[in-house]
Amino acid sequence: MDQVSEEKSEGSTNGECDLARRLVQCADLVGGPGALSQETGIPRSTLDTYLAGSAEPKASRLEAIARAAKVSGHWLLTGDGPRALGDVGLNDEFALVPRYDVRAAGGAGALVQSEQVVDHLAFKRAWLRQQGLNASKLALIEATGDSMLPTIATGDLVLVALDQAGVSDGVYVIRRGNSLIVKRLQLLQTGELQIISDNPAYASETIALDSVPNVQILGRVRWVGRNFTGRW
Repeated sequence: MDQVSEEKSEGSTNGECDLARRLVQCADLVGGPGALSQETGIPRSTLDTYLAGSAEPKASRLEAIARAAKVSGHWLLTGDGPRALGDVGLNDEFALVPRYDVRAAGGAGALVQSEQVVDHLAFKRAWLRQQGLNASKLALIEATGDSMLPTIATGDLVLVALDQAGVSDGVYVIRRGNSLIVKRLQLLQTGELQIISDNPAYASETIALDSVPNVQILGRVRWVGRNFTGRW
């Protein structure tokens, strides 16, 4: 009897460890434990016990985790069957970030005519985690204009963190009316917002946020990709 009981206990422990490993995978799929906690409403301290295998979530929380990570609930609970990710092309190593048919001007502003996804670009999940980026809160758009030269040029792809819309000094995509603009922003001690062009040929602009209701900060630029146009 003692041997049988010990085998059952060991099997249960292994099962809990397997579940914890799948829960860690789910956390990775949404950008880490912090992002999973935010997406599911599960307190971070409680979630950490699940990821460590020291506690097992009840059914309602397993369902919330599966929904947030877009995985099969059956796979999450048992480890059997396809993981069935809802986002085509995502896997453990790479995340596909959508590229939108949208242009952000480094000048007076480009009119937004479409917000359809036209392509995806793969980024390593490990790199995204190192940068503190949530894979599900990213977008790629194309830049136009020359006012942000040499930092950003026409045709560059900019990776925008949509969940980083609180202003600290950096480059952001903002919406003014129907136009998108990519600019460097600085919040002044007066509470005003300074909109800066990296190209010195363009003047900076200072606005009072509370008096310009049509200005919306969409996200912070965290990466720029461009075609090489010089000589090899």
